[in-house]
Amino acid sequence: MRLVRTRDENLRMEVTDPVCGGRIPLEIVRAHEEFAGWSYFFCSAECAKCFRENPDAYVGDRPGGPPSVDAGR
Repeated sequence: MRLVRTRDENLRMEVTDPVCGGRIPLEIVRAHEEFAGWSYFFCSAECAKCFRENPDAYVGDRPGGPPSVDAGR
């Protein structure tokens, strides 16, 4: 999650969909999933479905994401 300044100088929270990489304003997130104690936000039900089917493919060594489930073991 990050705070970004809009063109009209307002601030808003923005998240990155871990499946497609799209940046989404928090107020228009279409789906939300929990995995290994972390919250993930999605631009569509389709991206959320892909994540649910194979979450390990979308967590870990990706920029801005949480550590992999096996980190520190």
